Amino acid sequence: MKTFNWIIPLIFVASIPLSSQAANKNLCDEYFEAGMDLQIIERCQAQHGVSKWFQQEQESRARAQAEENERKEQARAAQQAQENRLRELREAIQEQTFDRNDLREELGFGMLDIVAYQTVVKYGHNYAVTSQDRELITTADRLCRELGFDLAKRAVIDPLEIDGQELSGSAHYFGTERSGSFLNRKENEVTRAWRWSHTRNEARIAQLYDSVTCVKSEIEDNELMKEISFIESVLAKPFETQVGENKNQQDTRVSDKPRNFHEHRPSTVRSQLYFHFETSGGTGVRR
Repeated sequence: MKTFNWIIPLIFVASIPLSSQAANKNLCDEYFEAGMDLQIIERCQAQHGVSKWFQQEQESRARAQAEENERKEQARAAQQAQENRLRELREAIQEQTFDRNDLREELGFGMLDIVAYQTVVKYGHNYAVTSQDRELITTADRLCRELGFDLAKRAVIDPLEIDGQELSGSAHYFGTERSGSFLNRKENEVTRAWRWSHTRNEARIAQLYDSVTCVKSEIEDNELMKEISFIESVLAKPFETQVGENKNQQDTRVSDKPRNFHEHRPSTVRSQLYFHFETSGGTGVRR
């Protein structure tokens, strides 16, 4: 009997929230939860009234919608700020192309061409070629720094390989030289006249810059500068250029290089040497 006496109050207390919640809802709320048309719900409420549950539900949904709208507005504002910042960074980047005449005027006293690649050809017995060492002695980035810019975006190389005698006294390059002791070795940027070397055992051949496109930023630490890829292209095939065909009508070969491309031996823009020795005089003759 004692057990029955405390079970009845417990059942009554536990049923209070359910009864209260049921009392706060009406038939219209059942239609609302079932997803019925809004006109039906409104007509129902006109007849049965708007329940407290419906009012609380509408307030809860309004708060959730307001929070969602605020999140979207914050996201739109952040996106707009990012777009404005990127536009400012892009507008801060200046780009300029220098052709061969520009390079002569700016860096060559109006006369000197700039050597891009140097090929050292070694000869053995009967003037047979034993090795060809092709090296980029003026990087496009270095050239742009000399022009007051930060990086090179594009460089165009003349494919014609000119021997030193033709270039003697009319070309130079911007390279590096090592100095200091073995434990304190450092590299210094230097400007040197390109010297002709042509003996029975060795010949030095050059390819010149035809143009370079440089970029710089008015904003310091502009991260968009890191995204600028470097492209090197060759105007035409060496033999077609030598026989006098218009360079602008030739197929242009283009190779995309990473920014640190110049730290390695170039392999994609390699041309053959049209060069041999006459056994009679040991003089370089271009075919």
